[in-house]
Amino acid sequence: LAANDLIADAAESIRAPVLQHVQWQHELFPLAGQLELFDRFSSTEKVLRGRLGPHPQTRPDDEMAWRDYITAQLNRT
Repeated sequence: LAANDLIADAAESIRAPVLQHVQWQHELFPLAGQLELFDRFSSTEKVLRGRLGPHPQTRPDDEMAWRDYITAQLNRT
């Protein structure tokens, strides 16, 4: 994903906790663009999860990790 000005500005305005999942060989979103987007988030609490493979190759434990992250964030409020 080549972050254009609109996407870059939106990412920079996000200060909430962020969990970004990246597939290293994603067919639509190049890795460099995904990493650039992650860097642009203004959140001081951000996590990057990366996996080898294309988009459909997420693992079952990825979904649990996403749920755990959201649950932990909600329990902090």
